[in-house]
Amino acid sequence: MISATVGLSYPGFYSLIPAPPSTAPPVYIATLELPELMPEVPYLATLEAQGGEPPYSFALKAGSGALPPGLTLTPEGVISGTAPMLAMMTPSTLPPALVDANYHWTLAVTDLLYPFTVRVNDSIGQIDEQAYQLELWENPTSYALLAGTLPGCLSFGGGAPMKVGQYPITVQAMDVDGRVLTRNYTLTVLSRPTS
Repeated sequence: MISATVGLSYPGFYSLIPAPPSTAPPVYIATLELPELMPEVPYLATLEAQGGEPPYSFALKAGSGALPPGLTLTPEGVISGTAPMLAMMTPSTLPPALVDANYHWTLAVTDLLYPFTVRVNDSIGQIDEQAYQLELWENPTSYALLAGTLPGCLSFGGGAPMKVGQYPITVQAMDVDGRVLTRNYTLTVLSRPTS
């Protein structure tokens, strides 16, 4: 006859065995370059990590520069969104004594660079970092008025608006790489020029 006793414990017979050290290679971000960023065009890039112990978690490094406006980074390493066209109408440089009007007259676009650093963590606390830089737009080399009428004597080269009112226009800009973007603006002339 065989009998068993339930509920007995023998703490002296058991001990915790430490987990063996990880033999995985160090974690690193394998994506070295990101696709080109175009304004007003949906953007999607997925960062890849290798080594270490998955799962991986991605984030911007503390103190890093920001992503271009309109883009986000998920913990899974997906950078997505739509960056705006940052060409914008700038106030006229005509002296206030010559023209008493609140209006805009030309496009001005600067080279906008966004350097930032991404950090990846794996499940056992290993870390790697990778620096990236996205350029949102190149300085256009030419402009064209596709639709609408500029007020009075106004042109891309300057001039004084002669008539109060709203002036919807469509402007096209082209950069040195042949990229073309089109955007609608409304010029607002609030007061007539004074002598």
